[in-house]
Parts: sequence; structure tokens; C-alpha cells
Amino acid sequence: MSKLEELRRQAAFSKHRVFNPDGADYLFEGRLLFQHKADTGDKSVLIKVFESRSGKFLIEDQIQNRVHLFSDFPSIFGCIGYESWAKDVYRQLGIEEFNKI
Repeated sequence: MSKLEELRRQAAFSKHRVFNPDGADYLFEGRLLFQHKADTGDKSVLIKVFESRSGKFLIEDQIQNRVHLFSDFPSIFGCIGYESWAKDVYRQLGIEEFNKI
């Protein structure tokens, strides 16, 4: 079973409202698949990953105060940056990218 299937199995559908600093807020029915909170020195990281009932993936990034919307799960890679904590989040989601040399 893939990590995405495992996350889906553990999450129930409910209504969500996500603040969008760039425009209208997002209101949808979906699942909260993943949350990450960790201290990284001078900042506290809070990332939430949602999947809407229509199959879109929404990432609430409270570090950059941004919302990212994707139509497929692997495209999430890179949206919250490439620092070590961000790569840890991608790993926990089962999304890893490597440059093979």
C-alpha cells in the first residue's frame, strides 16, 4: 500500500475552511491527510495537507503564509522549499525526489 493510500485510510471526510492570504478563502469537503509541526530554531513549522473530495491537494503553509493547490499528489514536492525539515515532510508523505549522478 502506498503512503497516500495509508493517509487516506486514516482520514475522514469533513468540511474545511483554509485562509488564503492572496484572495478568497478555500471552503471544501475533504480530508486532512497530514499535519507537521516542529521547531526549527527561530520558527515553528506548521504544514497541513488536505485532499478535497474532487481530488485536489491543498497545502496550507503557515511558514510562508501561503496556500498551494495541486491536481496531483507528486507535484507537492518542492512547494514548501528544500530545507531539511521540508524534505522530512516530503519523506513522511512518501514523496521523494533524487538527482542521480
